[in-house]
Amino acid sequence: MNYILGIDYGGTKTDCIIANFEPKILSSVTTEGGNLLKIGFEKAALNILFAIKKCIENTNIKYEDVDLVLIGSAGAGRKENSDKLLNELKRITDFKNIKVTTDANIALEGAFSGKPGCILIAGTGSIIYGKDKEGKLYRVGGFGSLIGDQGGGYSIGRKGLIAVAKQLDGFGDNTKITNLVCDKFNIENKEDLISKVYGNQISISEVAALVLDAAQSDDEISIIILNEESNELIEQIAAMKKKLNEEKLNLAFTGSLIQNKNYYSNLLREKIKELIQDIDYIICECSAKMYRKPINTPYTKFGKRYLLTGDWFGVKYIYVCESCIKYLDEELYGVRQNNIKRRKQLLKEGYNWVPNDFGLWHWVGEGIRKHSESI
Repeated sequence: MNYILGIDYGGTKTDCIIANFEPKILSSVTTEGGNLLKIGFEKAALNILFAIKKCIENTNIKYEDVDLVLIGSAGAGRKENSDKLLNELKRITDFKNIKVTTDANIALEGAFSGKPGCILIAGTGSIIYGKDKEGKLYRVGGFGSLIGDQGGGYSIGRKGLIAVAKQLDGFGDNTKITNLVCDKFNIENKEDLISKVYGNQISISEVAALVLDAAQSDDEISIIILNEESNELIEQIAAMKKKLNEEKLNLAFTGSLIQNKNYYSNLLREKIKELIQDIDYIICECSAKMYRKPINTPYTKFGKRYLLTGDWFGVKYIYVCESCIKYLDEELYGVRQNNIKRRKQLLKEGYNWVPNDFGLWHWVGEGIRKHSESI
């Protein structure tokens, strides 16, 4: 029996799975990532190889039995970059068949299964990728933290730290962000703040979560920051809608800031409804990772899938990736993600939950299909 490796390589983490051609997942791991353009292609390749080793060591699989390695990497959108990463991987491994593409490609496949649509990614950075009915790919944003990434965690965190610095200097408005940052990073004065920010002891993107927490507590400065940053994402969505020239825009979310329910993601969804016309749905569509529960209400059907309608309600079956599970748990069934006892009860009641990383498994499935067609 032969096997396939799928890797989703990002700036923060690397997700790796190995599967057979049934397909069935045999092992999965999450390890360290790293910005491809900052740490270099050699280090990035070593990070990927480490993830592969950790994944395979949990099995009895030999390296020579792996038929195909599929890698979706942040920063690999330009052919020059994807070729450099591919060449580095070929240099340090003996795999005969390695494919490298952008993380956007695997995300689009996971969200829309080949159909037209766009996916907004807002984690540390921000970018929106789209594919039209002819299969042509587009992108808006993704310029990095120096000249772009508006609406992402780095930009939100940076503005949060600026607000903290102003308050510590005695001329900025008081904000709850200050206490949250000082408590989390053990800061007593502005000298501590300067030392820890420029000594890389504070992850700027991590501060974004504190801004969200403060906004949830009605902190005025945090709300202003999130309004500004969500407007940036709205502009990206509007620009992509214009590029795709579709009658209706199929839109999916991913990324740590917007894929789960929080103040920021709720604000963004409300703005989309208010400001952008003809949005067909805002949901991740993933064939391999499902959360299904029959309920006696009307449903909307797209192809072989059933998707949520209205404000995430009114469906007969729910097929979504785990990116949406927390939201669905709380809104539809009042179940917290970490309530294991309740989740086991739901499984007995008819749920079908097959966890996998968003987009990655579908990407592996596409690799299996295409590889099978070529032999």
